[in-house]
Amino acid sequence: LHAAGLAFTEEASPQQAARVLAEGGVLARFSGRAGCGRWGAGTRSVLTRADDLAAARAAQALGRREGDEPCCLWSSQSEDAAFAGAGRFGTLASVVPSSFGEKYPGVVTRDGRAHMVNVDADDWLSSVMRELSALTGSGLIAALPLARVQDPPVATPADAIRVFRASELVSHLYLGPYVVQ
Repeated sequence: LHAAGLAFTEEASPQQAARVLAEGGVLARFSGRAGCGRWGAGTRSVLTRADDLAAARAAQALGRREGDEPCCLWSSQSEDAAFAGAGRFGTLASVVPSSFGEKYPGVVTRDGRAHMVNVDADDWLSSVMRELSALTGSGLIAALPLARVQDPPVATPADAIRVFRASELVSHLYLGPYVVQ
């Protein structure tokens, strides 16, 4: 990070990330290559609140194609854990009730589905969601691939920095234990 000329802190706390999201911010997270799927399961993703339309603005800022749909990160601790049984095997793309779409417009597709990804195994993201719920009443998070245009999600810290620098909308990059602003 020093070599890249970036200012950073070593406080990648879930509380700070929740505050950024609660204030309507958009953040990027790279915590390794382990996240699966096109959204990186929140480990290689651009994150926004699910109850906001910031996901659409983030997709546009990243140059993603129209209709590139975000997923909705949830945990069994979430206030809307109705998907717990059906989504226990990973990603679930179910048709959601219109009431869900009204509450979480940032994650519902044109055909009325939400791509639900359980993040119970990710302690950091689960903590962010709990904190966000305490601050706003809603802890669900929308995630887009941490990538520009049609690139696959980033695979290295250098790729994450490149995407972060190219997006004016993403205000924070959580890179392992570091936060770049």
